[in-house]
Amino acid sequence: MKRLTLIFMIIFLFFIGGVSYLNLQNIYGHKHPPHTTEKDGVGYFTLYKDIKSEAFRIALLHFIENDINRVVIEIQTPGGNLYEVWRIVGLLEEYKNRIQFETRTYSIAFSGGFLLFIAVDKDKRFGSEFATFAWHTPGTYRNTEIAKAFIFEQTLDYITSRTNISAETIRLKTENNSIWWFNMREAIAMGVATGYIPIYR
Repeated sequence: MKRLTLIFMIIFLFFIGGVSYLNLQNIYGHKHPPHTTEKDGVGYFTLYKDIKSEAFRIALLHFIENDINRVVIEIQTPGGNLYEVWRIVGLLEEYKNRIQFETRTYSIAFSGGFLLFIAVDKDKRFGSEFATFAWHTPGTYRNTEIAKAFIFEQTLDYITSRTNISAETIRLKTENNSIWWFNMREAIAMGVATGYIPIYR
């Protein structure tokens, strides 16, 4: 009896899995990687929780294979490992002539999420009225003064090159390990964001 029950459960799980896959096939025409959807020829990738670059790379390859040439990246993350962030920045740079990237945040773009929000062109960054940003002195694998100084200057150059924020402002706002918080209105004024998310029609 136990053996028959086990066999029945296995068959049932395979059936459910098959139906789920067929539903994806019917809705999208093909199976999507995690955190990835498509609508009207536009690809959408949601970056949330800890930043994982491999998930983005897989999504990117999926978009390319399916001839998607515009991708909206939703940032909803408190941050993550800086080197995961730099890998995604590198992938965005590598494929920028193949895909038009846009970033959006409806809620939070903190730390590494902030860096990724500004990784696309200045006219392709949008946020909601209640979007919140935060930046701080980044951490390092090696907790030495040399490593800290290197990473701080690296991120400082990156932020100042992609926004209207001065190096002096960043140093002031993050001194003594302070976290710098700012809202959407301030983000627009500082060249972090283009404007508010366009109203869907």
